Amino acid sequence: MTIFPSGLYYRDTYRNWAQIFKIMAVLWLVLAMFMAVPWIVLLVEDDPDSTAFGVSILIILGATLTTWLLTRKVSLELKPWQMFVLTAASWASITGFASLPLILGAPQLTVTNAVFESVSAITTTGSTVMVGIEHLSDGLKLWRGLMQWMGGIGIIVMGIAILPFLKVGGMRLFHTESSDWSDKVMPRTGGIAKATLSIYVALTLAAMASYWAGGMLPLDAVVHGMTSLATGGFANSDASFGAYAEQPWLLWMGSFFMLSGALPFVLYIRFIRTSRTALWKDQQVRGLLKLLLAAIVVLSAWRVLQGDDWFVSLTHVTFNVISVVTTTGYASDDYTLWGALPVTAFFYPHFCGRL
Repeated sequence: MTIFPSGLYYRDTYRNWAQIFKIMAVLWLVLAMFMAVPWIVLLVEDDPDSTAFGVSILIILGATLTTWLLTRKVSLELKPWQMFVLTAASWASITGFASLPLILGAPQLTVTNAVFESVSAITTTGSTVMVGIEHLSDGLKLWRGLMQWMGGIGIIVMGIAILPFLKVGGMRLFHTESSDWSDKVMPRTGGIAKATLSIYVALTLAAMASYWAGGMLPLDAVVHGMTSLATGGFANSDASFGAYAEQPWLLWMGSFFMLSGALPFVLYIRFIRTSRTALWKDQQVRGLLKLLLAAIVVLSAWRVLQGDDWFVSLTHVTFNVISVVTTTGYASDDYTLWGALPVTAFFYPHFCGRL
């Protein structure tokens, strides 16, 4: 009986962890590529924050290159436990690296606050510790939006990638009880990942174009387009979407794109490829629309009875109800000032949205 582990034990341990870090290095590289976008914007504007982004990118690329060199000869044959570790380690490391521009840039947030902000963004939670957001550099505003946009699609793609390794089957993540359509639409998980990404990008571009056409500043249109589809709610102002509260077109477009981002993307794929009634026939979608309609009718009627204009009431109620139910977190108005009934009524849709 040996006391010390054998050389085989150390080789296996190295190989197991090297496989995990090899994939993480690829994810870090993708993060650096996204971070290069606001960096280029800041360079063009000759903004001092460009240095913070440049240093952050160098740190990420350094970690990526070092990790890749140490693991380049390791083949990828991941076990279930490695996928669990990879998921947790990827989120932890990506949010840590993503927080670097917030620490090194003009906000100069503490490590705790910067990590909180990046975690909130990438998980599309939408909470923020920052004030005076409208005074941030264009690059930092863009980076906050990009973090949420990455997080909005990343969870789906992560699920497709991980579940097959766990012998669950990535397509099960998108299975609907009404039919066995997944194998008929696209038998490969890679196919559905590409289709999902394509729809996500297309809806994001449509949101950006709609916001811009509706009167938003170009940067605001880009950021709000990304955070609407990600249902994350980061905005370029402390007033959130309230900065455009007097422009009904933007509120209605925001309502539409928040709802679009909250619906199952697999139903969009089915709608395009096989069935034009896929969205309406889905019980989840019908239940969500009924919940929204009931809440909107009740709260709009309440505001009209309080003497508010019916169209203004309908616009703001629709926007805020959809924002709450989809957990986006935008606000066009302070609904706590609408009266006792709205404050109570908003609680229940919000609870349902969290489910």
